[in-house]
Amino acid sequence: MNLLNHLRNSCRTLLFTSACLLIHAAPALAATATQVSPANGAAGLSVKVKLDWKNLVGADGGDYEVLQGNTVVAGYGITYSGGPYRRTSETLSLDYGKKYKWRVRSRVLPQNNPWSDYWTFSTEPVPVPLLVAPPNGATDLARTVTLDWSAVSGSDGYDFEVQDGQNSTIAGYGINYTGLYRSTSVTLTLEYGTTYRWRTRPSILPQNNPWSEWGTFSIATAPTEPQGGTNGGQSGTTNGGQSGTTNGGQSGTTNGGQSGNPPVNTVPAPTELKIIYGGTSYILSWKNPPGTVRAVKLYRSIDSAGYTLVATLPPGTEKTPLVAVDEPADEVSYKVRAQVGEILSDFSEPRSANDSEDEPETAAARTAAARLERAPDSPGRFISPTWGNFAGKSFGAKQNIVGAYYFYGYDSVTGQHLAANRPNVPYLVDSLTDHPAYTLKYTSADHRAPDHYFLTRTPATYNETSALFSYRDARWHRREFQQMMTGGIDFALADYWGNGDPTNPRTMWSNEGVERMNDVLEKAPIVKLGLFFDTTTLRGVDLSTQAGVDQFYFTIRDFYSRVNPTHWARIDGKAVVWLYRTAEIVNINPQVLAMAREAFARDFGGTRLHVVAMQEWKDKVSGQIDRLYRWGASEMPQGIRAPGGPLDVVDIGPGHNFRGGEHWQDGTIVASPQAVNPRRNGNLYRNACARALQLNKPVVMIETWNEYHEGSEIAGTREYGSLYLKLTRDFAKAHKSR
Repeated sequence: MNLLNHLRNSCRTLLFTSACLLIHAAPALAATATQVSPANGAAGLSVKVKLDWKNLVGADGGDYEVLQGNTVVAGYGITYSGGPYRRTSETLSLDYGKKYKWRVRSRVLPQNNPWSDYWTFSTEPVPVPLLVAPPNGATDLARTVTLDWSAVSGSDGYDFEVQDGQNSTIAGYGINYTGLYRSTSVTLTLEYGTTYRWRTRPSILPQNNPWSEWGTFSIATAPTEPQGGTNGGQSGTTNGGQSGTTNGGQSGTTNGGQSGNPPVNTVPAPTELKIIYGGTSYILSWKNPPGTVRAVKLYRSIDSAGYTLVATLPPGTEKTPLVAVDEPADEVSYKVRAQVGEILSDFSEPRSANDSEDEPETAAARTAAARLERAPDSPGRFISPTWGNFAGKSFGAKQNIVGAYYFYGYDSVTGQHLAANRPNVPYLVDSLTDHPAYTLKYTSADHRAPDHYFLTRTPATYNETSALFSYRDARWHRREFQQMMTGGIDFALADYWGNGDPTNPRTMWSNEGVERMNDVLEKAPIVKLGLFFDTTTLRGVDLSTQAGVDQFYFTIRDFYSRVNPTHWARIDGKAVVWLYRTAEIVNINPQVLAMAREAFARDFGGTRLHVVAMQEWKDKVSGQIDRLYRWGASEMPQGIRAPGGPLDVVDIGPGHNFRGGEHWQDGTIVASPQAVNPRRNGNLYRNACARALQLNKPVVMIETWNEYHEGSEIAGTREYGSLYLKLTRDFAKAHKSR
């Protein structure tokens, strides 16, 4: 019995000791995975960043997450889906000049595994190209100069700028080329005896990419022929004396001529420069010098501040309209010079508004006046007979292109489309779901306003930091168009609310906004511009009556008459008209589109219309539609809508949020059914883009560029940063490369 008890006790001791040894030998379990590199707080990293971490022993993989601000830019659901992630490192391509935070976790439990703490790092600033050639400060160069600069990794292209001794831009973006310049060198023919400076920058950020430092170089003086004298004198003299002249001429000449040949590269200046007022616009005209004129350069001076090159006109041009912002005033003057062969002429005499004259009345002018008297509305100036050149480049019928719906009725001065009333609330309410990255703040005098996006009904203090967020500011449109170009978007469809009535407030802001867009494109044709005919303006209109048909056509006419035909969005040579739904319209004449086509051809030099309409138009105007589309992609669970025809349009969108149960309507926030289609950290849009590539239709529309009220925008925002702009750029590149 004692032996048995002893054995029992010995076994208990052995088991206890083994258990203790096991306990002491096992490592303590960490709370979760741990980051290894880059070090917490690391700065100036390459945009290609490798993340390393360690998982827990026994973990079945893990997750990682990278954020810029509060936006997830990589990790679960973005860089990969499902899971777990089996590796413990990942190399990412991130943005220049940004601060990021990241965390990791191991998958041990079935769910709710804890995350590590955030580590931070920042990437290097956007690099600038190095100016390679000519060497800085080079002199006595030939007139034909090749500018070379280094490539920058990740850049989609470059801008360059060349200025003369008066710091006037004479070559570069908007003059020699439009859009992004894709090379890292350019060859220019410049002027003798002139010093120039130049710089370049990459295209990486949506805007505000840094420029390089200025480099300088000088062109040699022009060679001259001997003039027959000795020691610098003129013919028949020595040491500079004059002899044997008549009528004030110099030796061997008459009437003031010089003996020998004139200096090489001398071309007479253009003559008879005039500013003519034609009733709806100003026209500058002149006569070119003899010879083959390869180009004409137009210069402008404001307040006698020196002349700046504003346009290079096509060969042989002897007349050009002056855009609205340049209509002559006493302080604005113009002059031109012609390029004959490789030689630039002298400048013409300048002309200003004081020199303008009225255009002689003609039969065409009388006909135009009579037509305008019959129509009490006010078309723009790009219409017959006041405008004659309706030519422009076109997209092909089967060309792969990308467009976006452009909503532009915002005005940060008045709060239009930005702030709205709410019943029984003493302040104006923010009517936007999402907000552009550069939304300007309002300082509210009413402390009850919940945040700085809200306005009081009494005047608030407006804090302007840059361009207005407004349809009336060309700088805002330019910023939007530049971002579109960065995202690979070929054309914008402006959401137009003009209805032919110039006294209607919606018509007024619609028309002014289009005119400012045209001002931008006249200086830098970044994208093409087309009409999104928002047929909400036809609410209650009977399109079976003549008045209804007139209003329908006047909407099309008034839009395109405010855009230089050079900038029209065209498909198969025809101006694009995109029709919204028919639900607001009372009746529809089956021939309404045929009549609009004929009227448009009459008023716009024979140009025809390319009509793209929602499917519901198909049976109402049979045989008159070029393509069909379906609105509502952003509201669809898959983020895409597409009819079935081979040339029909695919619409894609990033998601939708109708303010979570509220809706902006005619200046008031009202209750509406909640309409939210979550973005899913960009995955909805990624999947829609992938599906669009599979469908392989030529025209893809993005719904929308910037309809912030409904949270369907892809433009840069405070909420999502530039994520959707980058996704769009990648999609557009893939779509157009096939």
